[in-house]
Order: sequence, then structure tokens, then C-alpha cells
Amino acid sequence: MTCASEPRRALVLGLCGSLRAGSTNRTLLMAASRIAPNGVDLLDYRGVGDLPHYNPDDDVDPLPASVVQLRALVGKADGLLVSCPEYAAGIPGAFKNALDWLVGGDEMHAKPVAIWRPSSRGEVATAALRLVLRMVAARIVDEHVCSSWPGGRSARVEDLLRDTAWTGEVRGALDRFCDAIQNET
Repeated sequence: MTCASEPRRALVLGLCGSLRAGSTNRTLLMAASRIAPNGVDLLDYRGVGDLPHYNPDDDVDPLPASVVQLRALVGKADGLLVSCPEYAAGIPGAFKNALDWLVGGDEMHAKPVAIWRPSSRGEVATAALRLVLRMVAARIVDEHVCSSWPGGRSARVEDLLRDTAWTGEVRGALDRFCDAIQNET
């Protein structure tokens, strides 16, 4: 795995599109962080709900602290792993708001992004995400759908990690994403 052979650890920032405590999208990111390859840190960003409503008039210095933190984390990350549900045939409002705050900066320029879904549903939100990410000049390198979800929709991280087929599928997707990140640097 090329990420592991580098002396510097790779930082992948996980962005969850759901604010729901029991979100399968959040569970997917948490489980992925536990099986990330050696040399890869997957940081789970949890500040989407803390961001103020985006207004272009407010996208000036001094920026709100929560926006400064988001932009700094995105800028520092080697790649982004996005897991987002579909609400009302689109991107959830709070998550779209977070993406809007990234439009005014250059942190997303050529940033490798993988879009993951813990469901075979959600194609409309994924298509909308791809459009938004292209507008902020991100480089979409992987799209992954977990075809099976062990333990049902209320599965916990531990349930997922016990399923070797599922962990193999996710670990393989992480490896491919890290290879894409490494090949870009």
C-alpha cells in the first residue's frame, strides 16, 4: 500500500452529510477509521451542524471560528472521504451549507475526494455532490457503495467490523483511495 510506505502519515478527513446521531453514514466513517491502512489517519469531522448559515457577505475576514477550523482541516487533509445521505432528492441542507463555506477558499482545489454511500440508494444526492465538488475544483477519484450492511440499518461499528466480507470491501476501497492520493502527490 503506497500510503503506508511514505514517511509522512496521510490525513484523510471524513465528512458526514448527516447530523443524525445514529446515521449509517457516520457509522461507515467511524468503522472505516478503525480499519484504515497503516500510515493513514482518518479524522472524523463533526462540526457540520456548528457552521453558521452561509451568506457570501459573511465570507470575509474575520471568518467565524467554525469556518476557519473547517477550511484549515480541509486544507491540511491529503484527501476527503464524504459519506452523505439523500434527503428530499438532494444533499442535506446542513451539509450543503458546509460545502458552500468551502467555495470562497482554495482548500478544495485538486483535493482528492471519495464519495461513499452505505446504501445502493442515494444516486440523486451523489450526483448533486459531484456537481458541487466539481464547482469547488475538487478531484473526485472514487465512488463506493457498500452493497451489504451487516446487522441491519441500526448496525454499530462493532457489528460491521466483525463482518470480514464487509471489512474487506471497505479496506479495498480505502486502499484504492489512498493509492489515488499518493499518485497525486
